[in-house]
Amino acid sequence: MYLKVICAWCGKFIRMKECKGSGVNTLPISHSICAACSRKLEDEMEEVFQQNPKPTEEEECHERQ
Repeated sequence: MYLKVICAWCGKFIRMKECKGSGVNTLPISHSICAACSRKLEDEMEEVFQQNPKPTEEEECHERQ
């Protein structure tokens, strides 16, 4: 049996993956992330991290009080 793997972000076909299981009439689908969407997501995350830098230990202590 084969599993069709598509990108969860854009829906692009990524690959077919052989897996154990009974043969069914419909093609099972799994999701992953394609290289283009992965790069875009990493760029977006980097932008967020730059806008909201991780607080220092001192800043975290003040927030807890």
